[in-house]
Amino acid sequence: MPWNVARLRRLTRWLAGCLWLAGLCGGAAPVAAQANAHPAFAATTVHLTFTAGTAGTAAALPPATGGDGPLRYALDATTPLPRGLTFNASARTVTADATAVAQAAATYQLVATDADGDADRLDFTIAIGNDYDGDDDG
Repeated sequence: MPWNVARLRRLTRWLAGCLWLAGLCGGAAPVAAQANAHPAFAATTVHLTFTAGTAGTAAALPPATGGDGPLRYALDATTPLPRGLTFNASARTVTADATAVAQAAATYQLVATDADGDADRLDFTIAIGNDYDGDDDG
């Protein structure tokens, strides 16, 4: 067998192997199955309590785990927080300022969304009570 023919056969076998690995020869290269992971909160309900007129009080909400890629947090827009409370999505905290007024407990939702749009929701309640100790601090 001349030298060029032998080299051409080796090259053909090598290319056939490369094409098979790339999935271009009717067969696909083995690829590990990737599951679509969903974010999930471990807690089912969280209770936050603030005192009316007291600034700087912050409470953290628990993180979700899992999901595909980084998780983004937001509050469900259908129920806005009461006046005087703000939400920091990157820290998952709710903070009260001096304008917070007393209100009965109400339910809100924290939503964790992953990179491909899968989401989980965590119900949490917020109660804002009065400061009844009489020391004029709010």
